[in-house]
Amino acid sequence: ACGPSSASACRGIDTSRYPIHDAGSPGYRDLVLDARERLKRDGCCQLSDFVVPEAIAALKAECSAMEATVAGNQAGRKVNCFYTLPAPDLSPRHPVNVEFARRFGVIRDDMIPSDSVLRGIYENDDLKSFIADVLGVPALYRSRDAYQALTINVMVEGESLHWHFDCNSCAITLGIQEPVLGGELEFVPNIGRANFKDIEATIHGAEDRPATREYHTREGQ
Repeated sequence: ACGPSSASACRGIDTSRYPIHDAGSPGYRDLVLDARERLKRDGCCQLSDFVVPEAIAALKAECSAMEATVAGNQAGRKVNCFYTLPAPDLSPRHPVNVEFARRFGVIRDDMIPSDSVLRGIYENDDLKSFIADVLGVPALYRSRDAYQALTINVMVEGESLHWHFDCNSCAITLGIQEPVLGGELEFVPNIGRANFKDIEATIHGAEDRPATREYHTREGQ
């Protein structure tokens, strides 16, 4: 399903189902329009089995070789949902002043081999162009952060990732290993960083908090 000029798109991605390598095709246009509609409607877009099982198996092996060295390496750090400094002049309940303990491990970008399956997917230009088309922007650019451009979150029983805003305008995740229990990603669509009232209600679990959505972490999605 891959043309000779875009063979890199074949590594790990199911291009027969998701023809991201063929931007001029009707299948590509339908894929983009469907993804845009789901993103607008749900606040997220899930692409089931986007990465093929063989690639997921390779990703698990890559992560297994590193996970023991990063277990709990975020322990002891506390951050607010914006990853900014607190503001003593504001209420202790204000989102800027509510800190969360980080309880998980992170495999950093500089720890991921240059020839890994995950890096091959991340550096795929067809994938980058496809995401830009879904978002309706002229282009996307990869981060040059040596530590956080590409990361893998490692969580064991009882660990989780706190409420937060990502530092970029969109977030792209890939499920590598489906959890036995848990694994829900919960979010509030279109809440906005400046909507302090609803953010405060969300992180404190108030009765009038805005509705949340969630999806379960699945391999290859």
